[in-house]
Amino acid sequence: AGVRDDEESLVSPEIIALGDSQAMGWGVHKEDRFTEFLERATGKKVLNVAVSSWGPARELLMLKRLDLSNVKTIIFQHASNDAYESEAYLQNTELFHKTRNEKEWSTRSQFDDEKSQYFFGKNVYLLITQLWRLYNDGFHQLKISEKEGEHFLQILKMLKPQTSNDIHYIIFSVNVKRTFHSKFIERLNKAYEHPEFQKEFPHFDTLNITEELNQDQYRFVIDNHLTRKGHEFVASKILPILKN
Repeated sequence: AGVRDDEESLVSPEIIALGDSQAMGWGVHKEDRFTEFLERATGKKVLNVAVSSWGPARELLMLKRLDLSNVKTIIFQHASNDAYESEAYLQNTELFHKTRNEKEWSTRSQFDDEKSQYFFGKNVYLLITQLWRLYNDGFHQLKISEKEGEHFLQILKMLKPQTSNDIHYIIFSVNVKRTFHSKFIERLNKAYEHPEFQKEFPHFDTLNITEELNQDQYRFVIDNHLTRKGHEFVASKILPILKN
């Protein structure tokens, strides 16, 4: 399936985790991800299909490729910048279903090759670029739509897996940058108050742990990805919900 999990987990998983590089376990061993902690604690088969840089729309489209015959729970690791992909999908759903032709792939490949080539002063240029971004991040917050919670639920309604099982959804969010204070869970809970979504998703839980995950012990200094302790903390918060 092209994801960071074993072949056995692809066969009739009971729990599926979606997300980006945070859930995928960037920087930690596979066995140190929150999904593996949950698998060991519950004895249930857990499949982690998180893909770096993906947002809710592409994550849900991934489910079409999977064995959903036994799935009962879907865990979403949301990221504070997912709103951009969600808005783009709602504005143009066809864009995400389009397959590139040979010419488009060749053009993209050539562009990537040119980016990878070395030129005099390249490393200095990249360093200055990174420092400039860090400088700007101190003054500018991500401009996120106040409807991000509603957008998430709209996409979930559009792309939710078609199974006979009554899926239980569990959602938590991770800040891309710890200086950013995401209101996603708050907005998601507010949007879920609408009867339309409560009827569509009767089993729906959110974890308000976004700020707690900003602690140093839960993040790598260099890139802010979750550490082993971060994954363990996430698992400890999800486990009681699964047991109930």
